[in-house]
Amino acid sequence: MKRKYLTIFLISIVGIWLVWFLLKPAEPQNQATVKIGNTIYKVDIADTEVEREQGLSGRPSLARDSGMLFVFPEKRPYAFWMKDMQFPLDFIWIADNQIADMTASVPVPSGNNLPTYQPQVPVDLVLEINAGEIKKQGFQIGQKVDIKLK
Repeated sequence: MKRKYLTIFLISIVGIWLVWFLLKPAEPQNQATVKIGNTIYKVDIADTEVEREQGLSGRPSLARDSGMLFVFPEKRPYAFWMKDMQFPLDFIWIADNQIADMTASVPVPSGNNLPTYQPQVPVDLVLEINAGEIKKQGFQIGQKVDIKLK
């Protein structure tokens, strides 16, 4: 009789663990924090061609103090566009752990007009944040950028 209860108990424990494992929310795998001055952004990282191409396209909005960090394998003046974007952005172009250039208040495109935006110098990181943050925070070219992977 004890063996029967022990078996039921063990099966219950395994069942509870399995349900918890299958239903728990997935932890973000590709995130970081980006600190510029005293401002910290929680960002998703786009470091593959597919992730970089998708970017923030299709999202209805971007939470306050968050963004997306695009990581490239080498420094180049990468061009960005706002295809399928639903909200305006600021671009912070980063090289050597500092702001190399900035593009503020990039608007949502209208119609089929899809202009591209790129930095004046080669970069290997691009931070996209909500439009108005560059001005609000007073970011400056040359300012240090600290990135911590989660």
